[in-house]
Amino acid sequence: MAQSVYVVKYLEDNNLKVVYVKGDGESDANKNFSKKFPNVEPDDIVEIRLLSDFTKDYGLTIMVTKIVAFLGWITVIISAIIFLFTIFSSFDSRGHFDFLGIIMVGLPSLSALLTGFVLIIIGQSSRAVLDSANYSKEMLELQQSSR
Repeated sequence: MAQSVYVVKYLEDNNLKVVYVKGDGESDANKNFSKKFPNVEPDDIVEIRLLSDFTKDYGLTIMVTKIVAFLGWITVIISAIIFLFTIFSSFDSRGHFDFLGIIMVGLPSLSALLTGFVLIIIGQSSRAVLDSANYSKEMLELQQSSR
């Protein structure tokens, strides 16, 4: 099991300092902090909390980006199945290739496949932007709290 990352805020010379410590729990993070910083008294520790406990904004928008990416994956899977079925069924019993069948069904399914990939890219890119905004907010909160 991977250790979690904790944010430890402590006072040093009347200045609030912020450090990151790994641990299996809050008490383990406190022990690891005490090993790393033996000169800090336990009374000087202001706060220990999980790094993932920061509030995340854009909840509805993140849900929408997940739905868009999910719909993109569904579109890709269904379009790929239709395209492959069209390719394999375009041969008649004599082994001749039905070019008209490929144009009528294969091209639209191929364009739907590409549209699905575009939906995935849009959903994942939007999610990355929102995650970046949340992480920037988190870093700003940590920076402001350490002043």
